[in-house]
Amino acid sequence: MAVYTRTGDKGETSLADGSRVDKSSQVFSLVGALDELNSRLGMCLVALNFLPPEKQDLFQKERALLVKLQKDLFTVGAVVAKASVKFDFVKETKMLESLIDDYEKELPRLTEFILPGGSEFAGWLHLARVQARKVERMVVGNRQLVKKEAVLPYFNRLSDLLFTLARWANFRLKKEELGTRN
Repeated sequence: MAVYTRTGDKGETSLADGSRVDKSSQVFSLVGALDELNSRLGMCLVALNFLPPEKQDLFQKERALLVKLQKDLFTVGAVVAKASVKFDFVKETKMLESLIDDYEKELPRLTEFILPGGSEFAGWLHLARVQARKVERMVVGNRQLVKKEAVLPYFNRLSDLLFTLARWANFRLKKEELGTRN
């Protein structure tokens, strides 16, 4: 199968339901933002590969979680593109909340805003977090694209999870977090 189809050479492309839309449409801006988020999660996984082998073992559960999130985002993109797939935003939001609660149990209490950074892995998680916030803002601005109220809480929690994971990664790697008051 060829990667190119030539069907988009004039600036239009097809949604999953077969309708043709301009490539600059809001729906494809959102699908593109989801793809960017997915790619940043991919870079989080790549960053794990550059940890020393003994440190990589600390993040096996997180590796699997990031892959799950990538697959979920692919499904969400299909929902936005009008594919006949389902995604249980309520159930997945609850799962994200549970994960956040579990990770936070290990972390010191947050007393100030922190600057993104620390380890390379945490840095990539922060980049994914800001992309998740961008997606959230796009959903708010284009509610007609995804007509489910549970979409906004999902992306809100996803960015919260990525923030918490970045903190947790730095904690596990013994990397200092800089606060805004330091």
